Amino acid sequence: MPSLNKTGNWSVVKMLIKALAPELKRSRDIAVARMAMKAERISKEHISNQDLNWPPLAPSTIAKKQRADRSTLTLVETSEYFNAITSYVKSGVGYSGVRRSIAYNNGQEIAYIAKIHEYGTSTIPKRELWKPTFDETLLWGKKNANPAKIFIERIRRLAP
Repeated sequence: MPSLNKTGNWSVVKMLIKALAPELKRSRDIAVARMAMKAERISKEHISNQDLNWPPLAPSTIAKKQRADRSTLTLVETSEYFNAITSYVKSGVGYSGVRRSIAYNNGQEIAYIAKIHEYGTSTIPKRELWKPTFDETLLWGKKNANPAKIFIERIRRLAP
């Protein structure tokens, strides 16, 4: 009767199979976190650089900001909006933006102000920050936050 002999390093194969599911999940989480953090950086760069060709502020708005000794940059009066931009991952989903619970000193939610500028109103022109930020983040993510590539890199480190 013929017999079978194992060849190769079966202990490594068993270790890789056992690590498969957790490593896939971890690779996804790493990719999602990278994307969220990149969106946070991109949005802050756009505010700092004022490079999205937003409609200019009304002269009356600029004058009001100057009288209050505030910044006359678009989307900047104080540093509160800028500092409220954050990123995090929860249950495998990445988030970047301003949490609804964060408010200015006067109690106004910063996310509400962000929404007004993103979509505009009858008196405030649209000044998109988040749509271009997410479009740029998606392009960046295709090259730099691919879960499959991250998984392969992680598995290669596990195998001897």
